[in-house]
Amino acid sequence: MSICFERSVAKQFIHRFGECFFEIPFVALWAGIWYTLRMVYTAKELKIEIKGAISRAILSRYGREIAADSIELAAPPDPNLGDFTYAVFPLAKELKQSPQAVSGALAEALTASHHPCIDEVKTVGAYMNICLKEGLYARGVLNAIFEDQERYGSSVIGAGAGVLIEYSQPNTNKPQHIGHFRNNVLGDSLSRILAHLGYTVIKANIINDRGIHICKSMLAYQKWGNRENPDTLGLKPDHFVGKYYALFSAKEKEEPSLLEEAQNLLKKWEEGDAETQKLWAQMNQWVYEGWESTYRNLGITFDEVEYESKIYTMGRDMILAGVRDGIFYKREDGAVEANLEDHKLGKKVLLRKDGTSVYIVQDIALAHLRIERHPDVSRFVYIVASPQEYHFKVLFRVLDMLGVRAALFHLSYGLVALKTGKMSSRDGNVVLGDVLMDELRALAREELAKRGTRDDERAKKIGIAALKYYLLKIHPSQKLLFDKDAAMSFEGNAGPYMLYTYARIQSILRKAGVPVREGIEWGVLKMSQEKEIIQLLDRFADELIHAGITYNPGHLCNYLWSLAKSFNAFYHDSKIIHAESRKLSIARIALADAVSRVIKIGLGLLGIEPTEQM
Repeated sequence: MSICFERSVAKQFIHRFGECFFEIPFVALWAGIWYTLRMVYTAKELKIEIKGAISRAILSRYGREIAADSIELAAPPDPNLGDFTYAVFPLAKELKQSPQAVSGALAEALTASHHPCIDEVKTVGAYMNICLKEGLYARGVLNAIFEDQERYGSSVIGAGAGVLIEYSQPNTNKPQHIGHFRNNVLGDSLSRILAHLGYTVIKANIINDRGIHICKSMLAYQKWGNRENPDTLGLKPDHFVGKYYALFSAKEKEEPSLLEEAQNLLKKWEEGDAETQKLWAQMNQWVYEGWESTYRNLGITFDEVEYESKIYTMGRDMILAGVRDGIFYKREDGAVEANLEDHKLGKKVLLRKDGTSVYIVQDIALAHLRIERHPDVSRFVYIVASPQEYHFKVLFRVLDMLGVRAALFHLSYGLVALKTGKMSSRDGNVVLGDVLMDELRALAREELAKRGTRDDERAKKIGIAALKYYLLKIHPSQKLLFDKDAAMSFEGNAGPYMLYTYARIQSILRKAGVPVREGIEWGVLKMSQEKEIIQLLDRFADELIHAGITYNPGHLCNYLWSLAKSFNAFYHDSKIIHAESRKLSIARIALADAVSRVIKIGLGLLGIEPTEQM
């Protein structure tokens, strides 16, 4: 962040005459006034200044050298107490003194230092609350938002380190249901957040385009399809294919022999039978056409896409090499097994007695392929539902046994449930993602109609915001019961409420005209609500880091909700454009603008596009 010219002049002055010059009380007083009036600090720089001042106060009072960057500042529970608070518990314990005595002594030392940024130091028990010069904190926070623009809240914590995130992983026998959607939006949001934190993110997908489940829908189409196609039935192509997967499940209950027929069809596919391969290619193509529309509506993209049909044989050689090296062993029936009992994972068959590989062998090959392809990637994240936790424990252990080592992490997320129980694609007991998007769009259209507006594109944005926000606001590890009414709420912790808040601020800004950016008197923002909003805005970067390192976009949702609630309470209680004075109006308009910018950035990191009007 650039600092104004006067600050560089001040540094040269100090370098020439020495810091001791400022120990003269009269000079220190006027230097403080000059610093306050002429210097421009960002909020980050203010924290560095205050940490340094506390570090020097500890040294002068107790003779202890404590690194400034190890000092933790927080926002006081009540914004009227100050701009920053410092808890002295660790220091008091080290000094073997009461926290109250230490905070009081440090407050005295800090006050005596005549720091140009500090106006007052108050103590409440073990907490030392620091009040900055009037308007200094607000100016530092809001100017950073206006200057950084869409990069506000970004950081270099990632330092360019590579992270590969695998998500989506759909099967080509059906359309994607709400469970897939949770996977999609979780992977997409995490990719956006980590990129904002300075990581180099690779978004990866593996398409499960072969296997017995694919052959079930193929067999059902062969038997009962009557050469129909999506166009003749007026169905979205992936929904058309899913119809036959559900039909197979229904027919199999009456004719158990159908499973054997599907297995024979899989064998023919593996042998390269031309007729079977042609049907497989056609049905998969229908699914891809349907998914393209689904991904486009959700705004989901990938950097790499692998297909199971192209890699499923690759891992077999790795397993046989493991047998030769004594890592795995052959059972009497010819099957190859890994003994994982030392990790309480039992024994895992890798190759069947007929020599064919089980599904995990494909994942072994893919992991090896990716690790070799991306030597700069420092972590590989798999976003897969919680029923597969055992699978990934086994996968990571087997890879380690083979000497394929990397930082591998399974981000397990809870299943999405219906009120009637767990979803099943086989039984047709699913909430199809496309259908849910259409239903939410219809609800949004109804809400807009109540407000006298007809705008289908806006209704689509609101519906998708409702869907994504609801899927993301719950911690990934928790099971989710999707509630359309709650998702479409314009009053609670929901996507439409966030869009409504953003649109409300845009309306204020349109009425206010061209915003003032120079000469704003930030010191007029004295109300508790105004101070609370400024503190929330300042917290954005820290909240993003927490969301990123915990792989939990829900943390960002909750932060945005707090910010929106605080602003709406302020809007309800205070005049913005028609405030008591022109200078207060200018400052409040700028504050509202800053809130809208942070909401927009935050929603963007959730994969949600805001709307200018509701």
